[in-house]
Amino acid sequence: MRDLTIITDYFVITNGNSNTQVKAIAGEVEYELKQQGITPERVEGHQSNNWILLDFNSVIVHIFLGETREFYSLEHLWNDGEQLDVQAFLEENHV
Repeated sequence: MRDLTIITDYFVITNGNSNTQVKAIAGEVEYELKQQGITPERVEGHQSNNWILLDFNSVIVHIFLGETREFYSLEHLWNDGEQLDVQAFLEENHV
């Protein structure tokens, strides 16, 4: 994303199958990163649990309810960005 926008270097886009699952995914991401001393700059969407955004500055995590992800289609909107295999990225960066 860094070649397309100044707001972040990476988007992580995922979804859950229910509002409860969306909230649980967001909670787990926050918990795991907090264990490494990383906290979000901003968190948006916990009220609705349809789309929770966790802004870690250089990485923005979007966690959608499935239908909401399809509606907003961020992958299509930002399709000029390079898509990375998260598992390969994590292994390469020893995360």
